[in-house]
Amino acid sequence: ESFAQEQPERGDIVTGVVLAVDGQGLIVGIDGLKRDGVVQRRDLDRMGVEKDHFNVGDEIDVMIIRMEDEDGNLVLSVSQAQQTEDWKKAEELLQNEGVWEGVVTDANKGGLIVPFGNLRGFVPASHVLDLPRGLNEDDRKLRMVRLVGQKVNLKVIEVNRKRRRLVFSQRDAQRGNREARKEVLLDQLLEGEIRKGVVS
Repeated sequence: ESFAQEQPERGDIVTGVVLAVDGQGLIVGIDGLKRDGVVQRRDLDRMGVEKDHFNVGDEIDVMIIRMEDEDGNLVLSVSQAQQTEDWKKAEELLQNEGVWEGVVTDANKGGLIVPFGNLRGFVPASHVLDLPRGLNEDDRKLRMVRLVGQKVNLKVIEVNRKRRRLVFSQRDAQRGNREARKEVLLDQLLEGEIRKGVVS
């Protein structure tokens, strides 16, 4: 009967309970395996969280990285479990053509870096709003650096888990907003109304 139940294996995401928190990381009990696993400190560092972020008794999702290391430990990862969830959210946004608000954390000559959960999203320069064409590399980078720390509306245009590519577009997000505003305006306009406008 016990063999009939599917046993979790490498790459699976399972829910466990934090049994201990120390300088080395976490010890997590996995029900389906009836054994404890280890989340190493460097895995938490990768997420940018301290071990104090977790408490004994917390339920957390972890990915099974190795069934057994050289010391016989079951090796688990919180960051990779979280990344899997983030990839799913990005795929949903792509399918639904949803607009998401992110914060620019870095800029280079190629574009903007925007974290998406535990993933690193990228906005190519060609998809950055109000970036005039024909700028030289230095001027273009200077304009994009000014966006660091700013909130921006973005649309997902590419999700590729294998190549770890998550690409956003600020232009497409703006275009979507403009279309939505246009529809609202057309619903509000009445024949014979007098409106003020600006010559564009």
